[in-house]
Amino acid sequence: MTQLDNNYSKGRPMLKVISKGIIASSILASSVLLPQIPLFNNSQAVVEASSYSVNATNLNVRSGPGTHFSRIGSLPSGSGIQVIEQLNNGWYKISYKGQTGYVSGQYVRSGAGPSPTTSSTYTVTATVLNVRSGPGTNHARIGSLRQGSSLQVVQRLNNGWYEISFNGKRAYVSGQYVTTAGSSPVASAVYRVNATGLNVRTGPGLEHRKIGLLKNGTVLNVIHRESNGWYKINFNGQTGYVSGQYVTTGNVGGPSGANILNVPLIAQRPELPSGCEATALAMALNYHGVNVSKTTLANQMPYDPTPLTRNSNGSIRTWGDPDVGFVGTPFGNGYTINPGPLKQVLDRYRPGGVNLHGADFSAVEQYVLQGKPVLAWFTISHEMPSARTWTTPAGKTINAARPLHCIVVTGVDANYVYFNDSESVQKNVKMSKSKFISIYNAMGKRALAVN
Repeated sequence: MTQLDNNYSKGRPMLKVISKGIIASSILASSVLLPQIPLFNNSQAVVEASSYSVNATNLNVRSGPGTHFSRIGSLPSGSGIQVIEQLNNGWYKISYKGQTGYVSGQYVRSGAGPSPTTSSTYTVTATVLNVRSGPGTNHARIGSLRQGSSLQVVQRLNNGWYEISFNGKRAYVSGQYVTTAGSSPVASAVYRVNATGLNVRTGPGLEHRKIGLLKNGTVLNVIHRESNGWYKINFNGQTGYVSGQYVTTGNVGGPSGANILNVPLIAQRPELPSGCEATALAMALNYHGVNVSKTTLANQMPYDPTPLTRNSNGSIRTWGDPDVGFVGTPFGNGYTINPGPLKQVLDRYRPGGVNLHGADFSAVEQYVLQGKPVLAWFTISHEMPSARTWTTPAGKTINAARPLHCIVVTGVDANYVYFNDSESVQKNVKMSKSKFISIYNAMGKRALAVN
């Protein structure tokens, strides 16, 4: 999140930052880049000539590529959009009234229109999948479907959502949590890129447009395997496809055969450099079929507005209390929010979560073994923390060990703990249980179970 010195609060080493570059060109037609092609770190992709229109009742236009940027206007449903480029986080840079603006690609339709569906069987893969009045998470929730439910699909939209018939009415669900009879569900395994650079495309084939690039060794968040050998994946919050020819798989279970939860992997950067807590909560909620973004959760967290003051040596003298709310800002220089106040946000989307602050790791383990992901306050370095304290204006001493991080525990067996890391962007990281427990205890035994 931030550098490991007194000028930053979480103490995140910048060397831990892993960004995914996209080559903004059409140099190669194949799915794999040649080794001599450099992997640029520019997070943008060339937009092919196509028609783009608004696929929402009203789409906000913002000054930057994220919901935390100021709103500079809006576009009504069906409006044509002059797209300049597509960014790596799924947003579009556009020309708007003579100036540059940005819109969420989730609500943009490109090309000739929606894809017709066939007579395939469509099944819900999430524990609970929200049904909405429109094709996006900004639309009202009108119901839900349980895992394994069959869908009556009308058509597949270009933003990855499905129009369905639900209780006799038109409704919409996210295609990220839908599988078809022509595809194979994914088992608990680690999927990694086995090529110098693997193109991510809008559909399962070379004829589909490139939307990104994954480096060799990158762990994939696989949704399912298509019948033609391609994988449908979650790529920076949107649906993408990669050729299975350049993907290797391996069992993530330990010697005792751990049951690893397939929790979606979400990267906290670039929007939330200090927002590992909101990102971890987004991962856990999306696992349960609650389609909510990390930035939405970050904006909904309670905050402690106490300003930061420093001693003459640069160390922190006074700051906020994470038991009150987030200290600092997740969008920049921030520290953390504790499980108690973060549970207030969780309860808005999925009541029944459990604040495990102060509980031994055995409590965390029990929830994970029951199929429930758990947020755990940990360290960025995956090593023991350094001690640090400050006081609040009211005189309360805050034990602020660093470099602080928040991860999602996805599996436990006799010898190992597995977790998703939003900063290193790694899924099901494997660590010895004894080491994990030592760090967990040193960070104050802070955890939040998402039921």
